[in-house]
Amino acid sequence: MFDHDGIRVVLAPAWKSFLWPFLLIALANIALACFNLVRQYWTVPTALLRLALDTAGAVGICSLLRAKLLLEISAPQLTAARAAQVTYTLNTVMGRLFPVAVVACVLIVVISNGIRLARLGKPGKL
Repeated sequence: MFDHDGIRVVLAPAWKSFLWPFLLIALANIALACFNLVRQYWTVPTALLRLALDTAGAVGICSLLRAKLLLEISAPQLTAARAAQVTYTLNTVMGRLFPVAVVACVLIVVISNGIRLARLGKPGKL
C-alpha cells in the first residue's frame, strides 16, 4: 500500500508472489555483475546465465501486466465511483499492453543477448 498526501494506492495480495522472484533475479544480476568485474569477457556459462536472467525478468514483467495487481486508488479529489473507474481502466490497459510487452521483451532479450553471444571470449566491453 502507498499512502502519501491523501493519495492511497492499494495493491492486490498477489503482488507478494512477484516480490521474491524479482528479488532473486536482482541478486543474481548483482552477483553476475560482480563476477564480470573480475572476468571481463563473456564465457558460454556467463552468457547463458545472463540469457536466463533476462528471460526470467521479461517473463516476470509480462506476468505483472496480466496480474491485475491494482486493487484500489483513492484521492481527496476522486469520488468513489471515479476511483473505481480509474482502477478498472488502469488494470485493463495493463492487460491489453501484454502483447506489446511480450514483443518488446523478446526483442530486448534477443538483441542484447545476440550481441553478447557474438562477443564470447573477446576481452573488452561487456
